[in-house]
Amino acid sequence: LEKDEQALRAAAANAAIATARAAAAQSSENMMASISREDALGARYNILMKHSQETEQELEGAVGMYNILLKSMRTQTEASRTELDSLKKQLAESSDDAEVMTLAHRRLEEDLEQREQEL
Repeated sequence: LEKDEQALRAAAANAAIATARAAAAQSSENMMASISREDALGARYNILMKHSQETEQELEGAVGMYNILLKSMRTQTEASRTELDSLKKQLAESSDDAEVMTLAHRRLEEDLEQREQEL
């Protein structure tokens, strides 16, 4: 009877050891699968970060170009305003000159008419 008990205990111990080994193997497989998933996620994360950085650089470049164009447009607008002011001034001077010439012409015509009447 004692031998049977020892045999049963040994069989139970062997079964427990086999179960523990199977559980350890399954745990090891699960851990390896988890590591593989983590590696894949890490690789995907790195790719996304690289794309994000590239997009950020492209946006910074676009903003830089926009700022350059905006500055250029402001400079051109200011130059156009200056030119417009100059043209307005010239037009005003020209109008004044034309008015003076018209008055002078009228005076000459009046003087001619008076002289003709005197003669």
